Amino acid sequence: MPRESCGDRIRRSVEVVEVAGRTAVAHLGLLYPAVSLSERVIAAAEDGFSHVDFWEVPPGELDRVADSVASAGVQVNSINVPRGSHAECGRMADPEQVAQWRRSFEETLSAAVCLGVQFINMVAGNRQPGVDQDAVLTENLNWALSRTPVDGAQLLIEPLSETTYPGYLITSCEQVIRLRAGLDEPGRLGLLFDTFHVAAEGHNVSTVFAEYAPWVRHVQVADSPGRGDPGTGDIDWSRFFRILADRDYRGKVSLEYVPSDARAGLGWTYGGEYGAAGIGIADNR
Repeated sequence: MPRESCGDRIRRSVEVVEVAGRTAVAHLGLLYPAVSLSERVIAAAEDGFSHVDFWEVPPGELDRVADSVASAGVQVNSINVPRGSHAECGRMADPEQVAQWRRSFEETLSAAVCLGVQFINMVAGNRQPGVDQDAVLTENLNWALSRTPVDGAQLLIEPLSETTYPGYLITSCEQVIRLRAGLDEPGRLGLLFDTFHVAAEGHNVSTVFAEYAPWVRHVQVADSPGRGDPGTGDIDWSRFFRILADRDYRGKVSLEYVPSDARAGLGWTYGGEYGAAGIGIADNR
């Protein structure tokens, strides 16, 4: 008998689904790396995902991606404001690029409306000595919130690890909460919690999540070290998923990791101790 593929097993396992309101999201920034973004949308749907995340829509590709999303019947959960170059890692905190960043945000907001996106990840940028970047961030975030419909996408900020992005401005949940407190409408900015980046900063992901759960609106998972499939590193996943339940986290969980195989890397999401903890593929179409 031929070996059953992980994709086939996922498609046959629709009963291992949402527990306590949590749904697994395919992050197309890293999953299915061999094909285009439009093809990744289709591949995720074929593997039973009802929701996808991705970083950015490639220039000139919005219509094609929107067609793939519609034909696949999936929901786009989150996208990022373009980061610019790899060295920049975002422009929101750069006082010399306010006009450029705002044009980029407007384009992202238009894409979010077109795709029905729930969250927009606001990539901050790198530290600049001698610049009051908190003031720049606050001004740009207040402006962005004023442009975003209250019933539209919610804005998020994700702390990134210094080891992965040297010089990045926001590396802790505490910074996000402090920045949020200075906004005109603080309740409209949420925290994006990424297990890989939190662990890479040397923190216990369960402890940090438990502290900042009230502000978390979206969770992304990858193991650490390595940013691989959960179970390939040192994170205690059973404990982490219990903490999600204990803190009544009702959002989704995005699989943003470098897979050992484009589809085999999804095997941990169903059955076993992790699936039983409440992370599963949901075919809601």
